[in-house]
Amino acid sequence: VSGSGKSTFINVLLGMYREKLKNIRIDDKELSDKNIRDWYKKISYIPQEIILFDGTVADNIVFGRKYDQKKLENAIKLSRLDKIFSNYNYVVGDKGNLLSGGQRQRIVIARALYDEPEILILDEATSNIDTVTEKLVQKGIEKLLHGRTSFVVAHRLSTIRDCDKIMVINNGKIEEEGNHIKYILLIQIITNILISHLDLVLQKNLYH
Repeated sequence: VSGSGKSTFINVLLGMYREKLKNIRIDDKELSDKNIRDWYKKISYIPQEIILFDGTVADNIVFGRKYDQKKLENAIKLSRLDKIFSNYNYVVGDKGNLLSGGQRQRIVIARALYDEPEILILDEATSNIDTVTEKLVQKGIEKLLHGRTSFVVAHRLSTIRDCDKIMVINNGKIEEEGNHIKYILLIQIITNILISHLDLVLQKNLYH
């Protein structure tokens, strides 16, 4: 549910609230100014908003970092961009306007994989594409999550169905958590939350 605290949780993982929230611990080590750079080297973040510039596919993947052909080819393969582009010097246009939503999303995924991160953080990574395109992108995501610690924020249950642990967050609190065994239960909980939010919206409309 929007506004439940999912993105705030991601921002905590990204170390954005170190001053306000003390004692954020990762692997039993407190996140601080002394080790934040080491933490950033381990993680890659795939945001909801896709940011592309008017350059080539390769330029948008490397994104200002040191160019490495092997790393580029590996990221392209994992994100399945090799199934789309035969020429990585293809210019994507301003904000990627010459590409489809699925193509733009895969470039962002390849960008996140370029440095071969230990940990992946996906914040609604497939929310801006249609369900048909999502299925294609999801295949690439499933492959890249293998062997990595991953945090996946999603509204669509199809995106997180294979996660080891699923947490339902509402109003900044974890309502329930479990794995695929509790999948049906989680659907029921989410349905109840959505109904309660819908009731609030209807009540506000009635009084306005």
